[in-house]
Amino acid sequence: MEIEFKDKEIQLKRNITDLDNFVFEMIKIIEKHTKYVIISGYIAILFGRTRGTENVDMFIERIDFETFDKMFDNLIENDMWCINGSNKKTMFKLLEDDLAIRFAKKDTVIPNFKIKFIKDMYSKYSLDNKIKVILDGEELYTSPLEMQIPYKLELGSEKDVEDALHLYVLFEKYLNMEKMKEISKMLKVDLGVLYEKL
Repeated sequence: MEIEFKDKEIQLKRNITDLDNFVFEMIKIIEKHTKYVIISGYIAILFGRTRGTENVDMFIERIDFETFDKMFDNLIENDMWCINGSNKKTMFKLLEDDLAIRFAKKDTVIPNFKIKFIKDMYSKYSLDNKIKVILDGEELYTSPLEMQIPYKLELGSEKDVEDALHLYVLFEKYLNMEKMKEISKMLKVDLGVLYEKL
């Protein structure tokens, strides 16, 4: 794997997986209708961590029902299905209630995209400060690493801490440590957990 980091853009060279292709397919549809940012476990996988995942987590900008209706139909037209149900008004209400809806390829359940509206200062920060990753000519946007690492520590499972450690080791020299410490303080997580594992 080769990585070139420049400001808010990362050029990444590695073998493309089926999961990557699913992600590319989904975001090409989503970005026609709203802004998005990918968060959580897929980011560690994207940057070379070897582990499985059942879902790819995404925040999208809050949109009205008319826009959601078009996005939903567009996903269905491209051989996706909504695992939560087919009633678009009900699915939109779930998003408005800060719950997630999931889409997968037709006749499958895993992997799936877990989509939520931005809901607080942390999700808004991730969307407003997202970074571009270019993999094999395909572009996608992820949460800034200074947010992603503390967020994974906040989740706290062994898998999440290992994700955070992987990203920290890989990108240590590029991280804005003051920003990451500030976010860690707001999330009430201890970055010392990373140093203990090094």
